[in-house]
Amino acid sequence: MFIAFTISAKVAFAQQVKIDHVICIVKDIEKAIKYYENIGFTVKKGRLHKNGLINAHIKFKNQSYVSVESNRLW
Repeated sequence: MFIAFTISAKVAFAQQVKIDHVICIVKDIEKAIKYYENIGFTVKKGRLHKNGLINAHIKFKNQSYVSVESNRLW
């Protein structure tokens, strides 16, 4: 009984948590974009920032997204 209650409490909590975005750091952004597209995601390329960061985004209907990021200086 206790285990069932604990599991259902964790599921209920997880369903209430709202995640804005998750960051995925990669070494090769072009490879990462191809990978995510190959497994069915639509990837929107970002831009190269002054600090060398380049990114892409995978957006979801609930407004959350995955930010795929790399640094051209690596």
